[in-house]
Amino acid sequence: GIVFNTAVAHKLRQHELTLLRLPWHLGKAAVWTDCVQLLCDLRFLRARVENRLTELHVEDVQRIIAMLRHAAHHLGETEDREAAKSLQMLADTLGEMETFLMAEKGVLALLPDLVSQQAVNQPDGTAPAMIAASELTFEQPGKVRGGKQRSKQAVRRAE
Repeated sequence: GIVFNTAVAHKLRQHELTLLRLPWHLGKAAVWTDCVQLLCDLRFLRARVENRLTELHVEDVQRIIAMLRHAAHHLGETEDREAAKSLQMLADTLGEMETFLMAEKGVLALLPDLVSQQAVNQPDGTAPAMIAASELTFEQPGKVRGGKQRSKQAVRRAE
């Protein structure tokens, strides 16, 4: 599958081109799984939001959903129902991402670093929530972050 790596893309001077065109190329080539993985990759989404390409991301998601549904319908007519079902599942996954994007694009435009946090706040079992949960790390119960400790120390010193 496709793995989006910002640092490598910058080194290869392909970052901008990757952000602009990669989903289109994957869709055109009908490499559906890689295309859906890329459009659901929160690092890729964050990079697009940071580069003011949120609307392009939404358009790509909508275009790929339409292409997947069309391909699934065509396959369903040719007796390959299993493949049609797989394509429909990919379209449904992207549909969940589209719902997330439409609801959160205003917040994300202002605070791109909140992509993962906003995604994990989506309803349990949805694609954005499951993808974000695998990306985020959580503190162990009872642990206090260094920032909180320093804040408490600063308050004590001020008293």
